Amino acid sequence: MTVPRADERPNLQNNTQLQLNKVTFRSHSKIGFAETLKKRVDDYFKSNQISRAGNSFMHLKTLFYIVGWISLYLCVVSQQFSEPTMLLMMACLGVFVAGIGFNIGHDAIHGSYSSSKTVNKIMSQGFEMIGASAYTWKIRHNMLHHTCTNIHEADGDLESMPLLRFCVKPGRKPYHAYQHLYAPLLYCFTSLVWVLLKDYKHMAEERRDQRLKTKPPLRVYLSLFVFKFLHYFLFLILPIFILKITVWKVLLGFLTMHFVAGFLLAMVFQLGHCVEGPEFMAFPKTAQLNTSWSEHQLRSSANFGSHPLTTWFCGGLNFQIEHHLFPNVCHVHYKDLSKIVERTAKEFNLPYHNHQTPLAAIKSHLRHLKYIGRTDPEPATV
Repeated sequence: MTVPRADERPNLQNNTQLQLNKVTFRSHSKIGFAETLKKRVDDYFKSNQISRAGNSFMHLKTLFYIVGWISLYLCVVSQQFSEPTMLLMMACLGVFVAGIGFNIGHDAIHGSYSSSKTVNKIMSQGFEMIGASAYTWKIRHNMLHHTCTNIHEADGDLESMPLLRFCVKPGRKPYHAYQHLYAPLLYCFTSLVWVLLKDYKHMAEERRDQRLKTKPPLRVYLSLFVFKFLHYFLFLILPIFILKITVWKVLLGFLTMHFVAGFLLAMVFQLGHCVEGPEFMAFPKTAQLNTSWSEHQLRSSANFGSHPLTTWFCGGLNFQIEHHLFPNVCHVHYKDLSKIVERTAKEFNLPYHNHQTPLAAIKSHLRHLKYIGRTDPEPATV
């Protein structure tokens, strides 16, 4: 089986900057899954005469999330509402922050929001507006996680939280036995740490790494600091000066927004891989997996729920399998593609992990955390 074409497979050229191991995959497979799936998906878009990019429905979602985010913010700073109502609005802002990340920024950074590179670049600023760096996300998520999914010492997402253990690795601590109880609380800090610390840390690492062929350009640093300051200004500095409430209440609102956004962001991304079913693999001794890239995505990813409301909010990330196989296809097409992918996977006797509802996936995620926190099973080897 051949490796998926360039527009469907993430770019690996900058993997070394993360100081994690680079993994390669077998170029060919005996069963021909990738070729068959690629042909069927190509035929789907061709026969229906539709673009792989976003459509009017995607534009409607964009309008909804941007207008909702701006409207809630203006309501908070208008001083026309009671303090409890303002706090509730800040919590709702957290929902919209996550929604913008899932639905706009994520697709745009993958290049799937539009067929225009310029439009994708503009819409990727949605990440910047919610306080995150599109540049570091593209490197950490697109280039590394999408290639080395669930591979210890290669997928940076498995090492993202020191107090949590997502896979089999050295250093299991007694407190890991209870991580299924405290993990949801830690997830609340995801957005806050991202906005206040992680992007700066990642940028510094990329700047110092001597193995990186090209360093982050000056415009990346300017964008990082300008948008970070804008986020701090809008949600901390300006409210302190114009709202007739004490500073600690402004801080409470800021924390509430990020706690809600952080929990939603972390939980949704965890449900695509850190659940029962998908395999977690040890780093191969030869640095090459004895499977193709496409087959690996099936073995390491899982879907959760297909209800339209779930897809609307999650930006298609509930169809994680389709997203990993076709990251450059806009998420509005994933539900239809899922029928093709599931049928093809079954024909070739490959796994297709799916939880019927988000609640079922959450329960599975917590069971996985409990199991991996109390045992040391042998990781899969392929």
